[in-house]
Amino acid sequence: MVHHLVAAVRRSGNHITAGSVGLGPLFRALEAAGRNDVLYEMVVNPTSPGYGYLVKTGHTTLSENLNGSGSQNHQFLAEVDSWLINSLAGIRQEPGSIAYQDVEIAPAVLPELSHVSGSYATPLGTIHSAWHKVGSHGLRMEVELPAGTTAEVHVPISRGAHVKAVSDGGAPHLVRRTAKEAIYSIGSGRSSFSVTE
Repeated sequence: MVHHLVAAVRRSGNHITAGSVGLGPLFRALEAAGRNDVLYEMVVNPTSPGYGYLVKTGHTTLSENLNGSGSQNHQFLAEVDSWLINSLAGIRQEPGSIAYQDVEIAPAVLPELSHVSGSYATPLGTIHSAWHKVGSHGLRMEVELPAGTTAEVHVPISRGAHVKAVSDGGAPHLVRRTAKEAIYSIGSGRSSFSVTE
């Protein structure tokens, strides 16, 4: 049913028209459906209403409305922050985990972006995830986990890609590989993943 939601976004000219109450469900539904491309187009859209419009018109805080009107400090419209960390940087807590002891790193690598870097402060310390494209088909990911944390890292790949995985906390363990991703288990410390054709 997400195609109905995507169609509604397209009809609105890739604008955010959900209002403050519907903003979270809108973002979460598109994220769950893997439609980060649609979210990206909505977020960077330079026309009103939207985040891109606020940036273009010089706003340094979120206004009451995404057209720039109303009071000028409404944090409840900050759903884009969660999307940047959870989807583009790919940092998520595993279901059932306490205090981010177990996390998933599964970044959305979009054609429009060349790199992303994000961090999230947890009770155990800061988790960092970054990726950047290398050449036309390569990718490098870097993950840093605090002590007491483990992660399942989803490295985006194409069918014939080669992945080199290294870590300063012991070798990353390949859990499984599909046509679209190589999934590794890692512990605390720094790990890097280089993807080449």
